[in-house]
Amino acid sequence: MNDNWLARFWGVIIRPQTYLNLAYLFLAFPLGVVYFVFFVTGLSLGFPLIIVWIGLIILAVVFAAAWGLALFERQMAIWLLRVDVGPMGDDPNPADDLWQRFKKYIGNPVTWKSLFFLLLKFPLGLISFILGVTLLTTSLALVFSPLILLFFPNAQINFFEWAVHPAVGALIGFILGILLVPVSLHILNGLAWLYGRIAYYLLGRVETHRAIVPAAPLAASITPAAAAPVSAPQPTPEAEVAAEPILLEPPAAPLEAEPPVEEEPLLDLFPPDPDEPASPEPPAQP
Repeated sequence: MNDNWLARFWGVIIRPQTYLNLAYLFLAFPLGVVYFVFFVTGLSLGFPLIIVWIGLIILAVVFAAAWGLALFERQMAIWLLRVDVGPMGDDPNPADDLWQRFKKYIGNPVTWKSLFFLLLKFPLGLISFILGVTLLTTSLALVFSPLILLFFPNAQINFFEWAVHPAVGALIGFILGILLVPVSLHILNGLAWLYGRIAYYLLGRVETHRAIVPAAPLAASITPAAAAPVSAPQPTPEAEVAAEPILLEPPAAPLEAEPPVEEEPLLDLFPPDPDEPASPEPPAQP
């Protein structure tokens, strides 16, 4: 683990990506100055002159140039920072007229995000230029400090309040410079990584630019342990008891209906008189 840490720490000096990052950081300042002057001049002239219609032409030129500059910055981020920036818009449709293309340009969020990135390039380039020049010149000056003895053998070096012999001072400066060089490069690489993330989110459509990972075949995804046959578990006494079939009793036969009991006639308290003639029955109606 220590060897890997040391390899990463000192390997930044010989890594090609380090010098691509430095090229991007040192190009950011002059490009940012050009962008800032161009947009400040174009916008300050275009908006006041809208009333005489010349301003519309100036603004059209400014926004068209902004799209071209954003394409250039996107390619720089891809080439130098190795950032996979998404597309800026959909492919143009040959059937669209000029008005439809203008509406798509205005409605594209990347149009306004890229314009903000171009205006942000000036302060970002200023920060990268100051930080890069300060770190690299200081570290390299310490590394080549022993050369001072060749030109100024009697030079006096003061370390805070103590006077140090020139040879001792050059040796201390050389050791500090050797340690400061990789530290400075790591700091500048981190700054380049930050600029790359800004370019990723401002110079492309993030929501539609997603990597598609092909699905692995099913046979290859099965491990040998998963593909081995699984032996059937031995039944336990509890499992045998649980597996015994449950015998259900047959349903009981329905009860036979009892025959109806004939009701005994009620006791007549007033029996008819046998001597009394029976009342004639009413004649049947025709």
